[in-house]
Amino acid sequence: MPDPSKYTDSEKSKYMKDCMHQTMHVEKKDRDRSLAQCLNVWRQKHKKASEFLDISIELNKAIKEKEALDKYVKLHRRTFNDSERNEAEKESAQLIKTITDLNEKMTGIIDKIYPKKKSLASDIRETAIIAGLMDHAKEELDRAGLFDKDSDYEGMIGNCVMALMKVFCEQGHSGFSAPWVVDVFSNLTSWKTLTPISDDPSEWGEVEMDKDKKTWQNKRNPALFSNDEGKTFWDVDDKNKNIKNTTPHKNPS
Repeated sequence: MPDPSKYTDSEKSKYMKDCMHQTMHVEKKDRDRSLAQCLNVWRQKHKKASEFLDISIELNKAIKEKEALDKYVKLHRRTFNDSERNEAEKESAQLIKTITDLNEKMTGIIDKIYPKKKSLASDIRETAIIAGLMDHAKEELDRAGLFDKDSDYEGMIGNCVMALMKVFCEQGHSGFSAPWVVDVFSNLTSWKTLTPISDDPSEWGEVEMDKDKKTWQNKRNPALFSNDEGKTFWDVDDKNKNIKNTTPHKNPS
């Protein structure tokens, strides 16, 4: 019997013709049995497709709710009390479970409709998980023209950002962990430090910068310089060159 998944919705007549030929002339079934069998297989395919559409709608709704919750948490998380934080985490966990369960149902249906196309099931499952934020990122990058060949770096910026977005989305962060990861990543990619600059000698290295006085450069942030071995420092990006004190280094006891 021919595989109905290889036929589009508009090719029902062609499928029925091929199926009837197979069942009547190869499997030697009578016309009525052949017709019933072929119609049943075709309808089963469309029943699964209908289930897939229903689940897709549910999944999209859950993803949108998760996005809204994450945005709300990002705006208000610093003012949450313990009860509010626990409630938000509980709701986020439930939405993640719902999204995961719906993804598994979708994968199961796709595997039944397209048993020989496992990669398609994986692609759709993956796309469903990250669709919301990925769509948002692509739309904004499009509006900014960062995919355009005549933009800076010939559209490479847009593609690089989308690659990073994909990794971030696949990590499955909650509304609490997501902004922390973003903040830490942003600081590190900008050569910023996560803890205060200290007077620890291991953080500073002597450099030749001024013939009249010794200069040390910070190893953790190369924009910071000192003239007193790291007790105080200034930032070359600071137009006013304000002198700041480092944090005293505590030797481990």
